[in-house]
Amino acid sequence: ERQDALRRTFNFKCACPTCLQTGQALLRSNKVRQRLQDLRSALPSAVPQRLGPRVLEKIAEYIDEELEGNAAAKAYTYHMGSQL
Repeated sequence: ERQDALRRTFNFKCACPTCLQTGQALLRSNKVRQRLQDLRSALPSAVPQRLGPRVLEKIAEYIDEELEGNAAAKAYTYHMGSQL
């Protein structure tokens, strides 16, 4: 599914270890990525409740775990948080 989306959208076949996972590892990876997306979506509503820093911290943890600490993803996340 992930590979198909990359192929359709970008005409790109990713060969990174994360994208090459199968079985339980792939299911877990997909779950973490979904949770990451959910937290990013929830960030605007978390700020008025003063939960923004905790949500940002959790997003950063998932980026470390799933995206190998991708600096661009973290920078974007913190930028988004600073705009709220």
